Amino acid sequence: MNAADHIISGLAFTEHPRRNERIEPLPLATARLAASTDGSLRYAISRIDGYGKVPAAQLLDSLGWHPGDRLTVAVERNIAIFRRDLTGVSTITRRRALVMPVATRRACGLTTGDSLLLAAAAEFDVIVAHPPAVLDKMMTLYHQSPDHA
Repeated sequence: MNAADHIISGLAFTEHPRRNERIEPLPLATARLAASTDGSLRYAISRIDGYGKVPAAQLLDSLGWHPGDRLTVAVERNIAIFRRDLTGVSTITRRRALVMPVATRRACGLTTGDSLLLAAAAEFDVIVAHPPAVLDKMMTLYHQSPDHA
């Protein structure tokens, strides 16, 4: 069973209706999650280009990071972790994008055009980039859980 199978099978519809069959609307769901997060993280979805650039202007602004700032990029559990570091080998571009080195892209299983979920934690002065494989795993685990909370 792939990630989409796990996610879709946990949703309200499990069968495809026949074309001529009347479809009854689903009842409105009640939200079991809080309306907002605790605010410790800011999120953005971005797409990596062929040069490893990942646009992240809003997150960079929220952290007070600027073009030319040097970054260290580490990989842990298939995610890329960006930290400001005067000795870092990567820099923020003038168009306010992160640059992910080739070795990091390979370690995260990223290819040109992949979307990433970026999470910025101001308290830790860090941006964490989650590639599609990690998002599939998170979504699968979330949708397999009966409680989702």
